[in-house]
Amino acid sequence: VTTSYPSISHHASLRRWVRPLSQFRCQLRQETQSNGGICNQKTNIPLSSSYSSLVSGGGVGNNSQDRPSTPILTLSEDEKEVFEMFRTVVKEQSLQTTVRVAGGWVRDKLLGLSGKEDIDVALDDCTGRVFCEALNEWSERTLGRSFAVGIVRLNPDKSKHLETATMQLGRYSCDFVNLRTEEYASDSRVPTMELGSPLQDALRRDLTINALFYNVNTGVVEDLTGHGLKDLSAGVVNTPLDPVITLEDDPLRAMRLVRFAARLGFRIAAPLLAACVRPETQAALTAKVSRERVNSELEQMLALPEAGERAAFLLLRSGLLATILPTPTGGEEHGGATLLSLIDKYGPLEREEGETISESEFEF
Repeated sequence: VTTSYPSISHHASLRRWVRPLSQFRCQLRQETQSNGGICNQKTNIPLSSSYSSLVSGGGVGNNSQDRPSTPILTLSEDEKEVFEMFRTVVKEQSLQTTVRVAGGWVRDKLLGLSGKEDIDVALDDCTGRVFCEALNEWSERTLGRSFAVGIVRLNPDKSKHLETATMQLGRYSCDFVNLRTEEYASDSRVPTMELGSPLQDALRRDLTINALFYNVNTGVVEDLTGHGLKDLSAGVVNTPLDPVITLEDDPLRAMRLVRFAARLGFRIAAPLLAACVRPETQAALTAKVSRERVNSELEQMLALPEAGERAAFLLLRSGLLATILPTPTGGEEHGGATLLSLIDKYGPLEREEGETISESEFEF
């Protein structure tokens, strides 16, 4: 146990996080019931109408003959305007760039979840700074104005492993980076990077459901790992590559997968669970990841509306909580007794080396 992490009494928000398990209600389930959306049967998460049609077509397979037609996203008028601007810049500035939206925006769109106004833009042949300069050249010539560009420089301590250009386009905060491939040293979670292909960029990502692209040039959703759409429809959190390698490269991903599983109500794939509970993974979490980054990830879990108990359960069951936070000794005034009751009921599982992990052990 790492005693240098803050105790439970220093996290006021933990009082809310560790309220009795009987109060647990998944907000996404409530939203589904209220909006009448089509749901993933395993998770009760509403799926967008375009995506539900491909799920009802028999699911998504790894082989092309098993795959239904590619889903088509339904865009808002604001989104259409932003993406049309990107396409126009490519054409009128004589660029060869393929513009893709990556990650969470694509995932949430396919799930029918609204409100995400952060758009991560991935570029195949230039940096974000270069594309933003081209966009402003076009904008000044045609619209008579330019957009403010922020440059977030390389800062590994803040998990900024690549220079990022940022631009506010209407209601959307857009981050622009180039597609990349990563190589990790054994003693660091800070990768060395090179310009990569779309497939390389997808494979380097933490989870298959976060590795989906929306190709702005063609209007097509791209599942280059071959697993993202399938896992999204099945309600599964899994990694594009071998989970042991994925977590060894960046152990913070062990906490990220818990956050996504808790937020979305997804189950964690058995091989990923096995990799997560490995002593080597948990030792690497304390050795390679800064306290600031661990605390940031923990705070994001605590902020999950109505899903904090599930996050607590997964952290306890996997043994991650003992790695990142000392067992509380405080009384009721710090919420310590409630968390201790959770530990007694849902604590880390004792198992022999090599014993098979069962997904049912992690069902909440």
